[in-house]
Parts: sequence; structure tokens; C-alpha cells
Amino acid sequence: KALDDPRIKTIKGFGPKKIENIKRGIALFEQSKERMFITEAYSLAQDILNYMKGCKEIINISVAGSLRRMKETIGDIDILVSAKKEDFPKIHEYFKAYKDIEQVIGSGETKTSILLKNSKQVDLRVLKEEEWGSGLQYFTGSKEHNVRIRDIAKEKGYKISEYGIFEISSGKRLGGEKEEDIYNILGMVMPPPEIREDKGEIELAMQGIVPELVDYDDIKGDFHMHTTYSDGKASLRQMVQTCYELGYKYIVISDHTKSLRVAGGLDEEGFRNQWKEIEQIQKEYKDMTILRGCEVDILEDGSLDLPDSFLEEFDYVVASIHSHMSPSTDNTKRIIKACHNKYVNQIGHPTGKNYGYRDGYILNMEEVIKAALDTNTALELNIPRADLSPDNIRLAVERGVTISIVTDSHSSSHLQFMKVGVGLARRGWALKERVLNTKPLQEVRAFVRKKR
Repeated sequence: KALDDPRIKTIKGFGPKKIENIKRGIALFEQSKERMFITEAYSLAQDILNYMKGCKEIINISVAGSLRRMKETIGDIDILVSAKKEDFPKIHEYFKAYKDIEQVIGSGETKTSILLKNSKQVDLRVLKEEEWGSGLQYFTGSKEHNVRIRDIAKEKGYKISEYGIFEISSGKRLGGEKEEDIYNILGMVMPPPEIREDKGEIELAMQGIVPELVDYDDIKGDFHMHTTYSDGKASLRQMVQTCYELGYKYIVISDHTKSLRVAGGLDEEGFRNQWKEIEQIQKEYKDMTILRGCEVDILEDGSLDLPDSFLEEFDYVVASIHSHMSPSTDNTKRIIKACHNKYVNQIGHPTGKNYGYRDGYILNMEEVIKAALDTNTALELNIPRADLSPDNIRLAVERGVTISIVTDSHSSSHLQFMKVGVGLARRGWALKERVLNTKPLQEVRAFVRKKR
């Protein structure tokens, strides 16, 4: 209400643009309270899945809905299980005993809804074993995908529901125990859940084509993370150890540079001190290479806040915009200029989007993608920001641009979200061959050398 009071305009610094930006920020914050960001939903779901796996009556278990499709934001968490009919009540009771429940919203024969102490809702559906596949397909969605699938089924004389696929003329049930049944009976291969949005996946499935999307098991490293040298919460050694435990073959330590003072950005002396520690720690980790990197600031004119003479000493350089993001700034031109610097290997959080805090800045994504392709520069999928968006990932991949999936971790616990990043990349139709993290170290080094 205060922002709508005409008197606020009399306060120094509160012009129309400032007021509009504050209103937009409040709206984003309110939106973030209504829906969960994917990383929060993923963590909650993993905790509940791990708990539910302790119920011996459960035969199958999976997330469903928008979380299984890896949407950037999630409303309620949907969990599906299958079991024998006589075990349904035991499973519901087990679910209702979960430690973080604030309230049981409702519970029936096949569905229980709970409200957690953090005000998030979780719905559990229990299916018969023979209905597992059809139920999983149905409750995964999306609505648009399922409508198309039902229309195709009807044309072929079939009816689809969460209970199975049936022949309309006889009512005979033809399948549904496996998710593949629904698609195979319709003469299709099964599309990955992440791309079920009726945006071309059905046409490919009818041709028997499944795109070779990136998979978590393909990931060999992470190109963007921070330590206590800048604004990270974990030490260099802690980050290295966690990455080693994840089975990575290489990582890039990419602390902030000197212009970002609020994040404790490093100057040349700071980086050289870090490199000494990297050299010492590297001796203890023979099976994983620690690459010397930085997240260099793209300044207002598109130049970088470290000189080329120093950037050439890094193994890998991420360049990002952190300031001067107003509509009056030509951010497209800034990023393109950064792409043309031969020492910049990756553009960090390219559109500036930061869920719950800020929309992206004004940007001509077509021009940025062209510049990235022309200069052999990777565009980053920054997991905690969901930036790039699925649409931008798909556009970049179709143009032939290299994508890097990064956690931008500021603590060792954030590194686990690489699985979320892979899901977001798959949602954007990211092919394995276009994702830099899937390449062995020698190919990553070749990618860097090619530009230099």
C-alpha cells in the first residue's frame, strides 16, 4: 500500500522506475512462497522417498507430476506407490507417521494428502501393482501431452486412464502394468518424462525416436563453484572432497573476481594464493583434476575486471554479469563482447534470472546464442537460478551451442543438485553430445585450446 501512496514519490531516490522495481520484486517473492523452486522440492521429495522406502509393503515408488517432469517450480509434491490392495491401509498409515507433518489434509482408500511443517503439501497415491505403469504415465502429465495421447488412442480404438489402456469395442484391458505399455500399444516409443509437454516429443515417439538426452551418469565434472576464498561457505578442501565423493573426474574452482567486493572477489594475489593451495590438495587426489578457474565480472562496457595477461593463466574462465542490469544497459552487447574474449570459456547465468528475487535482464537471446556458437563459448545452465530456461536450452542446442550444467555451489551440500540440473537440461532437450560436462578431461582442455 505504501508504494501506491503518492507521497512516496516525494522521497529522494523513489522515482517511478524504483517503485516499479520494488513492486516487481515483491510480486516475485510472493510467487516464490506459493510454489517451490525445483531444488527445494527435489530435496523434500528425496527425504520422503527415503522414508517411504522403509515401508516393506510398497512394491514400486516414484515422484510424479511436475517434479518428475522437472519443471522449474512445483506446487504440490506428488508421490506414487504400488502395492497389493490389502496393504493400502498400512501404507497410508506409514505415510501419515512421517516426522515433519503439520496436518493430515485428507485420507481415503487410494490418496492421502499432508501438509508439512514448512506449509508444503504432499499427495500420496497408492495404486494396484497391475496399474503402476498407467498410473505413473497418467499422473506424470503434462496435461497437454496426455490429451494428445488420449486423442491418438481414441483414433486407434483405445481408451486410456490411470487404470490402464482398454479396447473400446470390447472393454478388454490391454496393458498398464508398465509405463511403456501405454506408448507401445499405440505404436510409439516412450518419451522421457522431462519432455512430455506436446512440443514435438509425440511426433518423434511415433517415428520410434527417443532423443539421446544427457543423463546424470554421463556427468564427469562441474564448472562453477565457490569456496571461502570468496563468498562460499565451504573450504576449498571441503568442496574438492565432496566432488571426489561424487565420482567427478575434474572440477573448476571459480571464485569471484575483484569487482564483486560484496562477494569477497579476489585480485591477482588472492588467486595466486588459492593456486598454491590447489597445487597442494591436487597431490592428494590423483583421480580428479582440480582446474584453476574464476567467475570474472563482465563490466558495464563489456570488458572484464581482470586483464587478459592474467586470464591466460587460468585453466577455465566463467564470465558473468553481476551489476548494471537496468533496461538502459545493452546487456546483449556486453555478453557478446565477453564471448569474443579468447580467454572466456563460459557465460555464467546468461539471462540474469534469479528465481524469487529478479527477472532476467533485457537480452536478445538469438544474438547471444549466435555469438556463443561463433566463438566456441559455452552457455551455462545455472541450477540455483534455472538459467538458462528450457526454451533457451533447446534453442541453443538446436543451433549447435555447447551447454555446461553447473551447480554454482556456495556450499558442499549444493553440489548434490547436479541431478536437478541434468533434469532441467533434459527438459530443454539437451543432447548428451552438446553438454560439456559429459566430455573427458582431454576434450574439455581441447575445447579451451580451440578458442585460445
